[in-house]
Amino acid sequence: MIIGPDTISIAMSFAILGFGVFISFKILSITDLTVEASYGFGSAICAMMCRKVMVDKFGSMAPILPYLSLICAFLGGCFAGLITSILHTKFKINSVLSGILTLTAFYSINLIVIKGNASIGLAGDKGIVLFPNNDYLKMLIMILITIFIGVCLALFFKTKLGLSIRACGDNEQMAKSQGISTDLMKIIGLVLSNGLVALSGALFIELQKSYSTNIEKGMMVVGVATIIIGEILTLGKHNIELMLTAIIGGSIIYRIIYAIALKVVTNTIYLNMISALLIILILVSSIVIDKAKEKKRLNKVIKEMEV
Repeated sequence: MIIGPDTISIAMSFAILGFGVFISFKILSITDLTVEASYGFGSAICAMMCRKVMVDKFGSMAPILPYLSLICAFLGGCFAGLITSILHTKFKINSVLSGILTLTAFYSINLIVIKGNASIGLAGDKGIVLFPNNDYLKMLIMILITIFIGVCLALFFKTKLGLSIRACGDNEQMAKSQGISTDLMKIIGLVLSNGLVALSGALFIELQKSYSTNIEKGMMVVGVATIIIGEILTLGKHNIELMLTAIIGGSIIYRIIYAIALKVVTNTIYLNMISALLIILILVSSIVIDKAKEKKRLNKVIKEMEV
């Protein structure tokens, strides 16, 4: 079953990833490649905290470990975003290069966190996770978590701080002229962005009950894909609440397309290539739709001038 509760649950975790990428990629207009580092770091923290060894050591804390692991994963992602933002704003290193430097460093940091393990299983008595065994309950919990985060973000970006971050991304020079510290806004934005990305990774680990060292590969692509599909769904409207909602829809569509691809192509060697082709198809579709809208708008203007 392609559109099952498991597909929706994973799509919700990808939607949270999309929220994080949306902050850096769209609101701040920064291409932040730290995404894969923070996703892997959040996943690694969560996996290690939920292992049975941790439950044995802190038996009385066992029921709260999954919740605590999500908080720690979020803070870990914030730390990764802080490093990139400081490199970019204080040391004036290009944002893309700053992200690459952080990503490179975190390959080693993630291995240190997981103590060199290639994979970590949390199923059975090997660990403790947030979600029950019922797939429909998992789906409901993930939907509620995603909606809660989306509502919080929508409210945040209506506050003075949130509006300042948006102003920094829209027009940095004008924001500076209004007395806004653009460097501080970038730091806060990238910290929040990567915190959400890491939280997404932690939730994915708890859903799948397993961690592997290559789990973060391609997550930047997934995040961007959810945003692009979301933009197509909104028909070019950039209302913040509408866009956050569309990202949820975009993540579901992306996951369904990916699930179909998995059914059609059984050899996992081709999965990354298929993912790339899907993104290309989505991008081309977006460009074609934008051109069609622009042509329609121009035709309308010409007709009005003729009248």
